[in-house]
Amino acid sequence: MTHTLLIANRGEIAVRIASTARLMGIPTVGVYTPDDATSLHADTCDTAVEIPSYLDSDAVLDAGVKNGATLVHPGYGFFAESAEFARTVRDRGQTFVGPTPQALEAVGDKERTKSLAHTLGISVTQSTGLLTGDTGVAQAVQLLHESPDGIAIKAVAGGGGRGIRVVTNKDDVAQAISQCAHEARVGFGDDRVFAEQWVQNARHVEVQTLGSSSGVHIVGDRDCSLQRRRQKVIEFAPALLAENVRKELHDAARKLLEHVNYTSLATVEFLVTESGWYLMEVNPRIQVEHTVTECVTGLDLVELQLHEAIDTGVEIIPAPVQKVAVQARLCAERFTESGDVIPMTGTVEAFDAPHDAGVRVDTWIRSGTEVGTAYDSLLAKVICTGHDLYSALNNCERALTRTQVRGVNTNVSFVQALLPYTVNATTSTIDTQLARIVESVPEALVEADEHSVPTDLADGEEAVLAPVSGTVVSLEPNEGELGLIEALKMHHPIVAPPHVNARPLVNVGDTVVKGQPLWIVQGANGAHENATQATSQPHPGVEEVNDRHAATRDDARPEAVAKRHAQNRRTARENLADLIVPGTFVEYGALAIAAQRQRRSLEDLIAKTPADGLVGGIGKVKTTSGPVSAVIMSYEYMVLAGTQGARNHAKTDRLLELAHRKKLPVVFFVEGGGGRPGDTDIAPGTQLNVSTFAALARLRGVVPLIAVAAGRTFAGNAALAGVCDVIIAHEDANIGMGGPQMIAGGGLGTFDVSEVGPTAVHRRSGAVDIVVPDDQAAVKTVQEVLGLSQHVSEYVHTGEPQNTVPADRLRAFDMRDVITSVADDGTFLELRTDYASGAIVGFMRVHGHSFGFIANNNHHLGGAIDVDAARSFAQHIACVENLGLPLISFVDTPGFIVGPEAEKEPGMRAFGDLFVAGAHFKGSTGAVIIRKAYGLGAMAMTMGYLHATDFCIAWPAGEMGPMGLEGAVRLGYAKELAQVEGEERDQLYSRLLDELYAQGRALSAAEVFDIDDVIDPAHTREWIASLVTPR
Repeated sequence: MTHTLLIANRGEIAVRIASTARLMGIPTVGVYTPDDATSLHADTCDTAVEIPSYLDSDAVLDAGVKNGATLVHPGYGFFAESAEFARTVRDRGQTFVGPTPQALEAVGDKERTKSLAHTLGISVTQSTGLLTGDTGVAQAVQLLHESPDGIAIKAVAGGGGRGIRVVTNKDDVAQAISQCAHEARVGFGDDRVFAEQWVQNARHVEVQTLGSSSGVHIVGDRDCSLQRRRQKVIEFAPALLAENVRKELHDAARKLLEHVNYTSLATVEFLVTESGWYLMEVNPRIQVEHTVTECVTGLDLVELQLHEAIDTGVEIIPAPVQKVAVQARLCAERFTESGDVIPMTGTVEAFDAPHDAGVRVDTWIRSGTEVGTAYDSLLAKVICTGHDLYSALNNCERALTRTQVRGVNTNVSFVQALLPYTVNATTSTIDTQLARIVESVPEALVEADEHSVPTDLADGEEAVLAPVSGTVVSLEPNEGELGLIEALKMHHPIVAPPHVNARPLVNVGDTVVKGQPLWIVQGANGAHENATQATSQPHPGVEEVNDRHAATRDDARPEAVAKRHAQNRRTARENLADLIVPGTFVEYGALAIAAQRQRRSLEDLIAKTPADGLVGGIGKVKTTSGPVSAVIMSYEYMVLAGTQGARNHAKTDRLLELAHRKKLPVVFFVEGGGGRPGDTDIAPGTQLNVSTFAALARLRGVVPLIAVAAGRTFAGNAALAGVCDVIIAHEDANIGMGGPQMIAGGGLGTFDVSEVGPTAVHRRSGAVDIVVPDDQAAVKTVQEVLGLSQHVSEYVHTGEPQNTVPADRLRAFDMRDVITSVADDGTFLELRTDYASGAIVGFMRVHGHSFGFIANNNHHLGGAIDVDAARSFAQHIACVENLGLPLISFVDTPGFIVGPEAEKEPGMRAFGDLFVAGAHFKGSTGAVIIRKAYGLGAMAMTMGYLHATDFCIAWPAGEMGPMGLEGAVRLGYAKELAQVEGEERDQLYSRLLDELYAQGRALSAAEVFDIDDVIDPAHTREWIASLVTPR
């Protein structure tokens, strides 16, 4: 059975799990929340799904189900210790990568674990039951009275040091219970807590186990004593223990877990003192610090866990422990002078980590990762090995020196300062030595300008931070706004979320820094950005701007629009509304007006020349395969006949530069009369330094360029169309490099506009690619062409290629039927249908993927390639490359056309250009020989020679050779044929022809590997689909 793994977690552990799954060949599905989208794990997984919350179990599991996940790995935290979650996974028919729900209920609940351990004779600290209400507070106070070192209020679920408060004063018990319950509810979805006796100056030692059907295996142990307020900072393996103590801990761990028939990974945690040891808890999951055990044993614990889950029975043989591994946790945090921990936020500008031997770095950050306060502050784990603890610590010191995180402040200097304390550390070391440690590394302290958030807030409290650095000029606890800060002569409001109480932390006149806590509010229900700013009022300029924009809309010019509609034409904005996904278009230069203020009033220009006759911007085009972002521009014929003015040239240049920078395709509606001589607000000169034409030309081959020519498209407007890859023309359009007035002005005669460049002329000359009846059809065609850039997952194919070529090798057939039978239904799109009758060129889809194609037409010159066909082929090969598509060549040609008449055209140059186009094509190519493939023409159709393409296959009717069979017999055997006459000559000719046909049959060519295969035509689609690079 093949498996797919859902990783129901985030951050470095999700990256870690995905890495092992990849090595095992198991596809992965990851989940991420909107505020975690820049996390590395979202890209490391093969598929990533956005969910509203990591604690939304339905959303998490639905992401897996929709992507075929059969396994669910919870990582650590969140649902890792939830029996209910594990049971839900099982009920959905998936496999939970972890213990059974029953085992989780037995040991995932810390209070039940201690009770079970006590029953089994395993030493535990004194503890209470669940703490609820006033009775719970009283129980905790009683235990505190009996515990000289204090008590710990602990969450029943979860781990990682979260949901724990150490209490030494009875007056603090109630608040500690409330805070722990709140933290546990947020972190683990379970607010149950209990209290246990706190043991001072103990070492925190944990035993790594793996349960399987053959029993519980002890994998190793590690020391996690260096903790900052119950949060582990530095761990190492193996632990420094007397061997008899090590054996006792291992035996106790095995005894406890075997009693509940435990399977999968688990860590059993102990407190070790000089007088004895106590079981703390069981973490029924993978641990953050599993890495040090992996480094000293050579085992991949995630791999073992997955093998156990899918029951592949991998044998567990740890390598003999001959080295020591140390892990340092790199976190986004700093300290106040009083020792409070302040989480740091920001965007990672760069992350540099060492890659030396003996150094491993597990992380979830990279350049661009946004680090907030919603989750744990852990950024990375730096794991270093050595032949003993001292060499491992030295290696870690060097590695941390070379670990750089730019953009977010970290605790790296603090961790370096801790390393010397590792050997003799207890769980109290950091708390008792913090002042000395921080004093030795002042860079670990919060700086005045850092964005800091207080962490020790009561349930329901929230800090309101200074939005800027400056002077407090007012403090008033109003709804939505708590005062003002003056900075650079500007007043900045202190915006607050909804609240019921507020207390200030600063005074009027105080100088504050950005990010400094100013108020503590209680009862907050929303984020700052959603708060109401009671004192804010719209700027008076908003109305003026809205009025100016309204003047650019079609409804501001009803007479011009009516005239346009009377011509059965749509306005530029109507075309764009049909083309673009609503709400996605951002217009550039909407308020530009014609550069004619020396001859017209401002009011007239605003009313008559909106956007200076060019509507342009960036939006998403509605295509046949989904939205495609593009630069879209359209001249507006209602404004000065769509002519090119100074301002709209500037807009065009701006948008073309953005197309190049963002690598966006360009769609250009080019109807208009060319250059505008009436602009006055420009510098005198030749007006020949307009870069628009060169800018568009430079984009050719960089991004797809699509032009739509309609109505009267002359001069510069026509020149822009000619630069594009695909030109779509209205059937009644006139397109020319000069309009009637320019022609007459040049003394070339007087012509009616209908006589200049009608589409009927251009469709026969090959100047336009697709002819459409109206605006609506033009927009639809743009959408179809632009949609070629995307794959579609749903398609239909009903064609039968095997029925398209007749058995009689001399009987003509329709190549269009061949292509249509191979393509997905309804996806055949042909260009230049009235030009180059011997060349069929266009686009199609196979298995939802887009391809360009070229094909011979045997109804014209028997498929021979004439000059027009060669030019059309070469032009289309370049177009397909510019669009970034693979190219398929359907071959049925006796070769290039020859003869005296043929040489009157520039055949030599045109045929040479076809060879050049094929040789320079950089994309994937495939050739399908349908029937005839002879001579230089066949070689040109296969990009230069048969093996120049990524594949060259033939249908059973295929025949090939250096020239046509009939000609080869007459030329090669002219002497033999001249020696006989009549019926004997005919018989000799037929025999020689049959011999050459047998030699040139596709099967014969395949036997000598001149081609890659001869196939059943029904298999053509599979060969074509092989050209698509897997995503």
